[in-house]
Amino acid sequence: MKITVGKVHAQLDVDYYEAREIAERLQVEDRSLVSDDGYVLSGLVPIIARMLDLEIDQEYDAPTEVISMEQAASLFTSVVPYDYQCIGARKMIAGGRGLLELPTGAGKTEVAIAVSKYYLSKGLRVLFVSGAKFLTDQSAVRYAEGGIEDVGVPHGDRQDTDHQVVCATMQSLYAGLKRGLYGDLF
Repeated sequence: MKITVGKVHAQLDVDYYEAREIAERLQVEDRSLVSDDGYVLSGLVPIIARMLDLEIDQEYDAPTEVISMEQAASLFTSVVPYDYQCIGARKMIAGGRGLLELPTGAGKTEVAIAVSKYYLSKGLRVLFVSGAKFLTDQSAVRYAEGGIEDVGVPHGDRQDTDHQVVCATMQSLYAGLKRGLYGDLF
């Protein structure tokens, strides 16, 4: 099985039944992260590839750069970062994307804001996805506190996606995409 990876979404080379099987393994609050035709968010590709031992057919070339710890630290403007936050930011920038796992209160959002600043400086937009609406709202406020004020928070029928940074829940994205909303994100 192969995965073709794009900027935001990826296409699994699977039939309907295989897509449903993968979807069942990747459920969040009874909502699948895999559509019936095999589309997923690109950030989930490494997890799916490891889980199913898949071959990645094509990789999106995000701007990547190896930056120093000092350069990473300079991206944090609202806090003085810990070393692990700078390391996380460096790895996400060097890899073009990433999944950051830290305990509650350890500064995941601050790392996301720092990495976002890097990509915004390259002329790209940022999609910040969280698991709950209150986290999405908190993140939008934190982005503003970090100096990024052009932030949209789509929810329900409110698209609000014509911004540098879009903070959304997985559920809002899934429901909106299913209804044909959020076309400007892709």
